[in-house]
Amino acid sequence: MDNVLTDSVIQPTYRPPQIRAFTPADHAIVATWWAAAGRESVEPCALSRDGYFITMDGVETACAWLYVTNFSDVARVEHLVINPDAHPADASLALGFLREFLTRQATDIGKHLEMEEPLAAPSRHLAEPDRAGEFLALFAAEMQRYDEADCPVTHRFTPGLYIRQIHMPARSLVMSRLHKTEHPYTISKGDVSVWTPQHGVQRLRAPHTGITTPGTQRILFMHEDTIWTTYHPTTETDPQVIVNTITDDPLIPQLPEAR
Repeated sequence: MDNVLTDSVIQPTYRPPQIRAFTPADHAIVATWWAAAGRESVEPCALSRDGYFITMDGVETACAWLYVTNFSDVARVEHLVINPDAHPADASLALGFLREFLTRQATDIGKHLEMEEPLAAPSRHLAEPDRAGEFLALFAAEMQRYDEADCPVTHRFTPGLYIRQIHMPARSLVMSRLHKTEHPYTISKGDVSVWTPQHGVQRLRAPHTGITTPGTQRILFMHEDTIWTTYHPTTETDPQVIVNTITDDPLIPQLPEAR
C-alpha cells in the first residue's frame, strides 16, 4: 500500500458497512433490484428466513439469503442481488463484507459455505484492465467528496534499505498509488479489508506479512487502527524521491464527460 492518494483520504466520519436482517416488508425493495438486473423476482415463500442486507453509508446496497438443511454439511448462499443505484465502489466493498459475514454464519453452525457468483469472487469482472480502470476512476472521484484523514508516515533507513510505516486510523478509507516494484510488507497492528482488481476484497489482520507485486493498486478500509509497513532496497535517502521511483500516479483514466 505504501503511499495513499494525497497521503490521506476519508476521516473517521465515514460509516462502516452494517448488516441487518431481511424482513417480508423488504420484498418490494429487492423485487425492484431483481427487475433492474433482468431477473425474475423470487416469491417470499421461496426465500430463506436467513436473509441479510448490507448497508453502505446508510444506503441498502446488497442482499442475499443463506440456505441450510440438516441433511448436508453445506450452506448455500442464493438470490444475491445488488442495488442498481449503488456506487460501484460501495457495491464491491459490500460484496466482500457480505461474503465474510455469511461465511462466519455458516462456520458458527458447522457448515461449509458455497456461494454463487459474483459473491464467491467479488469484483472478479473488474480484473479486466478497462473495467478496473473505470472502477478506480469512479472510486477516486467519489473519495473527493470526503475530508482527508491524518495518516502519519514514519521513515526509517538502514544501509541499503528504506522502511516506510504508515498509521491509518480506524474507519478510514485509503487508495494507494500504483506500485512498480516487488517488495514485502507487514501489518503489525490492525484489521483491514483490501480490494485489488485481481483478488476482489480480502480481510487481513495483524500480524500479517505479504508481497506486493508490480502493477498492484489497492483500496483499503480500516476496521481498526492499522500499521502497514513496506521495505524497499535503495541507497536513496529522500523519501519523496523514493516514492516517485517505486510508484506511479494512480491508474485512473479520465472518465467520459457523459458519465
